[in-house]
Amino acid sequence: MLGIGGTQQAYNQSNLDLAYNDFLSQRDYLSKQLAARNAYLNPGMSMGGTSTTTLPGASWLQTGLGTAAGLGGAYSMLTGNPIFGANGLLGNLGSSSAGTITRPILDSTASGLSGVIG
Repeated sequence: MLGIGGTQQAYNQSNLDLAYNDFLSQRDYLSKQLAARNAYLNPGMSMGGTSTTTLPGASWLQTGLGTAAGLGGAYSMLTGNPIFGANGLLGNLGSSSAGTITRPILDSTASGLSGVIG
């Protein structure tokens, strides 16, 4: 009698499993159809996934300028002197006289154009 009850219970469980799997198939039917449609229309794209964008790294100029700014800041902090100015590491580069033209610049090409222009 015990064997017959176990067989009946296994049969009932298999029917319940079949019904549950059928329910899951019906529930997921639409999302599977949409996923298949999207895979066909947009190859390489996944539905609900994540994407990663890799940006290029800093150029050598950006890296060099950043390093120079960092070293200059460390120099100013450790010594208490500014980088630019009379007491600074770079002398009078940052003063108001820096870049002042004291003699006129002679342009050698200007004299050659006098016959063309005038």
